[in-house]
Amino acid sequence: ALTTGSNNIVLGYDVDAPSATASNQLVIGNILFGSNVNSTGTTVDTDALIGIGTSTPWGRLSITNTSSAPSFVVEDDTSPDSTPFIIDASGNVGIGTTTPLAKLNIANGDDSTGSNAYAQLGFSYNSGGGYTDFIKTFHSGAAASSKMIFSINNGTQHSTPTSGVVDTLTLTGAGNVGIGTTTPGSRLSVS
Repeated sequence: ALTTGSNNIVLGYDVDAPSATASNQLVIGNILFGSNVNSTGTTVDTDALIGIGTSTPWGRLSITNTSSAPSFVVEDDTSPDSTPFIIDASGNVGIGTTTPLAKLNIANGDDSTGSNAYAQLGFSYNSGGGYTDFIKTFHSGAAASSKMIFSINNGTQHSTPTSGVVDTLTLTGAGNVGIGTTTPGSRLSVS
């Protein structure tokens, strides 16, 4: 129970503040905690720290997850979303997948149809999205058709994965490398 301190907000059943003597604490249901919550009126609090699952947040938003549930999920209007942005319980980040297999896992589509679904990563030179280079991965179920393509911007602003870029390097699942071609027919094909 609080013994001293001021400006504390504690909400919930059988809930207590992390410190019995501190001020400016926020506790909601023993899951959401805040420290340095000290602004008044409409003033934005610039030093408050919020914790989910931790009573000692160390960042503007600190999430501590001791369960197997995801730590953070952003979905579209479908819930549960099969292609969200997610941080799982082990810290892996998934974009387009609910089960990231690496520290960063980008997925696009379901290739069970063999339709050459692809995932891509873009690197833009300005915040407007112009002058973008891409790494694109294609998978069609066969090693010879699976490939990773490095595409470099050709000087066109607002490029997309299919326009305004030159496919400069291709690596296939069959072990072939193409420079200037996306369909290398041998270990090294230069066009």
